[in-house]
Amino acid sequence: MGAPLNDKDRQTLYKLFRDQSDVLGSSQLTVTALQAFVSALKVLKCSREEIFPLFEELIDIISHSQPHIVSLIHLLEEFPAEIRPLAARDSATIRAEAVRILEAKIAKFEECQRRVVEQGMSTVVDGDVLLVHSVSSVVRAILLRAHQEKGRRFQVIVLEQDFNKTRQLLKSLDRAAIPYKVMPEYTLSHAIREATKFFLTAHSVTADRNLVADAGTANIVSLCHVEKIPIYLFVNSLKFSHQATVDQRIHRKEVRRIRDGHCYHVTTYSHCLVAIGLIDHVFTEAGELDRTQVLHDHAFALSPAL
Repeated sequence: MGAPLNDKDRQTLYKLFRDQSDVLGSSQLTVTALQAFVSALKVLKCSREEIFPLFEELIDIISHSQPHIVSLIHLLEEFPAEIRPLAARDSATIRAEAVRILEAKIAKFEECQRRVVEQGMSTVVDGDVLLVHSVSSVVRAILLRAHQEKGRRFQVIVLEQDFNKTRQLLKSLDRAAIPYKVMPEYTLSHAIREATKFFLTAHSVTADRNLVADAGTANIVSLCHVEKIPIYLFVNSLKFSHQATVDQRIHRKEVRRIRDGHCYHVTTYSHCLVAIGLIDHVFTEAGELDRTQVLHDHAFALSPAL
């Protein structure tokens, strides 16, 4: 068994998580991470005594990700208790049962995602002009299925981000022949009144009712709020965190720059924070949440529905 990961290795892994989330979205990252865990187990060669410390180290690493990958943490938090009864069995049996448990978790998460998409499809109507910012696989699926399965006729305003983040959505819209236009986020004020709805998802929903969302989301939400453009959040309940915003470990980075002989530092954050009170409609896999529950129910973000 190799040595445990040091802090430098962990930071490298957390950056990989962020990069993958930027391109795939946090939901697809959750599935990809679990699939990678399964693949690793299938080729793992170690003794029965070594395998449980490996499980513990992996879960500890994930639980300290920056920011927290809440859906992945929720899916793995019961894993030690689920696999511990096999501690006396041989390594092959433990690995096989671990694979079965993890594949069941992947299926559970994907079913939740499918149901969120079903809920989202029902909100799309003919004539909509839908504003989209994130790389969410859920929002992309809502657009495609509303068009292909329900025959809805609508347009999309895609707010341009890094090309790797925007490319997947544009390719999907092109293949489905869904009309769209692309514009930089900072010019949205010129087109905001064209939009009928803003569709977004969240990396997580904190216990003190904030969304951890893609960088830049807060500015768009604020503009929509001022212009009274309805904001729709589609979020798997496994993304509801037990912890407050300050505990989400949102990544902060400072970069030193020198321009025209002047040296200064630029501070950036990996994700935005958005108060859930600014969101008009919140949909989980169970349907739309009641506004009173969203704003006032103490249990709202303290435990996932599943």
